[in-house]
Amino acid sequence: SNKNISTIKNWGSISEIPEISKKTNWRMQNNLEQNSLAIYTGTLALKHNPNMLETLSNKLPSHLNTKVIITAEGVGMEKLRQNNKKHQNNNLVLKNLVSMQELPEVLGSADILLALLERDAGNFSVPSKVLNYLCAGRPIVMAAPKENQAARLIHAIGAGIVVEPDDSEGFSNAVAFYMSNPNHSIIAGQRARTYAEENFNIDKISNDFLKVFEDLLY
Repeated sequence: SNKNISTIKNWGSISEIPEISKKTNWRMQNNLEQNSLAIYTGTLALKHNPNMLETLSNKLPSHLNTKVIITAEGVGMEKLRQNNKKHQNNNLVLKNLVSMQELPEVLGSADILLALLERDAGNFSVPSKVLNYLCAGRPIVMAAPKENQAARLIHAIGAGIVVEPDDSEGFSNAVAFYMSNPNHSIIAGQRARTYAEENFNIDKISNDFLKVFEDLLY
């Protein structure tokens, strides 16, 4: 019965991912100080459509001076690398997956953080990258089924924009919206960080686990 089931929501690494200025060493080391950055980081595999990121880099208006940065690994990343060898795209920057130590600087360098989830994965997958994105305090643009838990969360707290998994035009328009409207971008980022601070406290989460164990024992 349901009384025998306890649910504890997953959480992001808020103690390891502070909210920082976009003027990071990582930006400078990669000569990206003059650009707006839309960043995707993490696995790029069968649950993710890499074409959305490639199309985004081609569709964004030139006056926004935006580069799409992907620090990832997986079959989708290999596909992007192969395509980029054939058709060099200066707006698409492909990097190896970064370590957890580097991740805060990469996320902090972003103007916008990107997430993807294919339709058939929407019911069972909650991308952990979205939880870490919330910690970084940046607006999130996600292409995913609206019923997905991460998509519902982003929408509910006003931390970004969610479009359908195959809506490349909506995906690009959402990124362009935040790049063109810094006030909206700041508000969405603040809402993301506030949610993370209120819900990712490890002491509270630990107590929730302990309560479950105590209920089993007594």
